[in-house]
Amino acid sequence: TIGSLNMFRLFDDFDDPEDPRAVDGELRDDTVVSTDEYLRRQVKLAAYIVDVMKAPDVLAVQEVEKLEVLEDLAADIAAADATMVYSAYLEEGNDVGGIDVGFLVRDNVVVDTVTQLGRFEILSFDGSLLNDRPPLLLEGRQIADGSDFPVAVIAIHGRSLSGIDAG
Repeated sequence: TIGSLNMFRLFDDFDDPEDPRAVDGELRDDTVVSTDEYLRRQVKLAAYIVDVMKAPDVLAVQEVEKLEVLEDLAADIAAADATMVYSAYLEEGNDVGGIDVGFLVRDNVVVDTVTQLGRFEILSFDGSLLNDRPPLLLEGRQIADGSDFPVAVIAIHGRSLSGIDAG
């Protein structure tokens, strides 16, 4: 099974150093939440993924700060149910707010490659980067009941074009 979930700006409680990469002239900086807020959101998201989404084999996620945040979520899911073993995949993108796309993948799926697409593509309208959060392509194989079924899943969280017509 395949699912998709917007994590609505899932940031951890650690103040990372400012990312020196400039994106459209702006430096990236992360949001920091309280430890209580971070733990509360992780527990709620883990329960939602397992109980409501029924633990999809591949879960595309949007608006996650970094790989370690997804790894924490995978650990929380496993702590709640030891049969739910997920691996996390995320590539940093260009979003000035520090959010990216990624995957949580259950252990019955073998991941062959994870490829970020179009990170440096330019928007012809104004010469800015096309993808704040570049799409991420996962290619692998679902292994179950003697099968070896190839899968390819793309995580997409398109660029916000709010204000594109201004000035």
